[in-house]
Amino acid sequence: MGTHQGAGSRLAVIVGLAFCGALAALLILRGGPAPVPPAFAKGLTLDGAIATSVSTGKPVVAFATADWCGPCQVMKRSSLNDRAVDALLRDRALPVYVDVDKSPREASALRPTGLPTTFVLAGDTIVAQISGVMPAEDYAAWLGAAIDLAGNAQEVERIRRETPRRSTTPDR
Repeated sequence: MGTHQGAGSRLAVIVGLAFCGALAALLILRGGPAPVPPAFAKGLTLDGAIATSVSTGKPVVAFATADWCGPCQVMKRSSLNDRAVDALLRDRALPVYVDVDKSPREASALRPTGLPTTFVLAGDTIVAQISGVMPAEDYAAWLGAAIDLAGNAQEVERIRRETPRRSTTPDR
């Protein structure tokens, strides 16, 4: 029985990779990767944003992405360009754009398990993360709640105590 489950898992991975490849090819044919969303235009680094977060209490929102990732392009063209999402990112957070291929040190510090992934950090502590494509309204609601959580000192301390320590300092 375990052999069949393993074969099914391998098949699911192969099908998933084929789907992602087809989606990436479609994106390239339709104009290539989406531009960096405006909220990320300042070009903050993860290290710089974490240092600012520690000193100001403002949370970090890191968006992990890649040019070859089809779902990432969908998020960049839709939800990350939504006015409500843009306002949350600019007004209530320190937005960091992490291209996993161009910034491998930052990506290794966050350790996304899939793309796209959004991380919300209070200082150097990841308090929330979500992967995949979401409609703008749902993403804005999740993002607002995650930013609120990052601002709750008691909850952040609870997360620090209950979560195995995972440094967000990029490997050098």
